[in-house]
Amino acid sequence: MEKELQTLLQRCHSNDWVAMKDLLAYIRTHKLRRAELVLKYGGLLLTTYKSKLGDEVWVITEQVFLASLDAHVEDWSVHCLEMLEAQFPRSRRVRRLSGMLRESTGHFDKATEIYDELLEEDPTDVHCARRKIVILKTQGKVAECIEELNKYLESFCADVDAWQELADLYISQQQFSKASFCYEELILANPQNYLYHLRLAELLYSQGGMDNLLKSRQYVCQAMELNSTHPRVLWALAMTTNAIASTPAGSSKKSDVTNSQLFEISSTGLQNSYTLASQPKLKLLVDKVLQSLHA
Repeated sequence: MEKELQTLLQRCHSNDWVAMKDLLAYIRTHKLRRAELVLKYGGLLLTTYKSKLGDEVWVITEQVFLASLDAHVEDWSVHCLEMLEAQFPRSRRVRRLSGMLRESTGHFDKATEIYDELLEEDPTDVHCARRKIVILKTQGKVAECIEELNKYLESFCADVDAWQELADLYISQQQFSKASFCYEELILANPQNYLYHLRLAELLYSQGGMDNLLKSRQYVCQAMELNSTHPRVLWALAMTTNAIASTPAGSSKKSDVTNSQLFEISSTGLQNSYTLASQPKLKLLVDKVLQSLHA
């Protein structure tokens, strides 16, 4: 990908407007975040070669607008938005861009007002609903952001990024049980993602109590099924099995062979992992930690 990009850039150096257009198309297609290139060559296309672009001029205008927001170049943002508003005066897409410009300049109330109007017209407008959440997060309004995310997920329950965001917000507020629910939803969406199982196991471990620890061990084991060599998974299994053995309920069940076997599996896995990584000093520390645990 980088080689193709460099080839396009070399062509652009000769002021080849077709190469500039191809470069912007390449950046759009591969979803690259290269605001400096879009502003440099997109701006040149709009100021010097606009008449040659045909209908593609509006795609490039929007691309330059978004890049200018990213780079905080307000003059270009205003100029591109005025062009788009003049060409598409009733466009919902352009009105949404207007809200994004208000966001970038710190006029959050005005931006929210625009998004609310668009959502009133079309409650399924996922982009506007997401922008409202971004505004609340930017302002540090965690409680309001959580409320808005829950409202959003009532309509768009398949949005895994939203569930992840909600879980992170709950964790920041130490509401681990609610964060656990979010990860349960993520596991339903993608049961093959070992990180979801691992994260849920860690949250259950953090809540403590024998019931949560046993559930934590169950989810760690599932993570092990999906990725048996990841050090974080192995450490989670070691810590969870040790915690179970250390509780009054667990210590009265010394015959819990399963728990001891799982600890040995994690211990062996960690020792092998650090041995293969050729980190002898770190392995000595790992051995000491594991000896101090010894479920």
